[in-house]
Amino acid sequence: DEITSKKKLEALESILKKKHGDRYYAIKGTNKLPPIEWSSSGYYAVDYVMGKGVPKGRFIQVTGWESVGKTWLALELAARYQKDNKLVYWIEAGEASFDRELASYIGLDVDNIGFLKADTAEEAAESIRDILKAGIVDLLIVDSIAGFIPEKEIEDELAAQNMCLLSRLLSKALKQYKTLMDKHGTTMVVINQIRAKPGVTYGNPETLCTGNA
Repeated sequence: DEITSKKKLEALESILKKKHGDRYYAIKGTNKLPPIEWSSSGYYAVDYVMGKGVPKGRFIQVTGWESVGKTWLALELAARYQKDNKLVYWIEAGEASFDRELASYIGLDVDNIGFLKADTAEEAAESIRDILKAGIVDLLIVDSIAGFIPEKEIEDELAAQNMCLLSRLLSKALKQYKTLMDKHGTTMVVINQIRAKPGVTYGNPETLCTGNA
């Protein structure tokens, strides 16, 4: 019955808390789940579509064609976080899209933002993991996945076939990132670009740089 089920859940909760801390909750008949913290993106339409804005400790992918304002949106979000006295870190991969003057115009304090330009996908992936492990960054922005180039692609000949290297790397890395983001409450915004698959006559030719990974 309901009383027996509640007692069983409370007993299980007690066992898990002793071993893992206060991250486990007996949901039935309680109100112990931590509330989700939200931050505004700066745009009502975006906040509305996403629920209440940008959730804390979540992974968010911003996708679109070239030059549609993906970086601008990320800069607006970074400026919002700074206004709330939150620490922002920006990782740039390959595209050199970070414009200090534009960032300052939007309202970002460029002298109080962490910044890293990654030369390879592996360097970017390791840097992201190290930043998340530190647990002091509130917002981590990666601009963009399209600029991630695996070391093997740089070292090999142009004709070499290196299929899905980036997809495999990111699929593995994201599993680690999610655990660290949950632990420290870091929100991660990744910018990605839409591409058109050549030779597609029927169906949607659009795809992301990383495929469905």
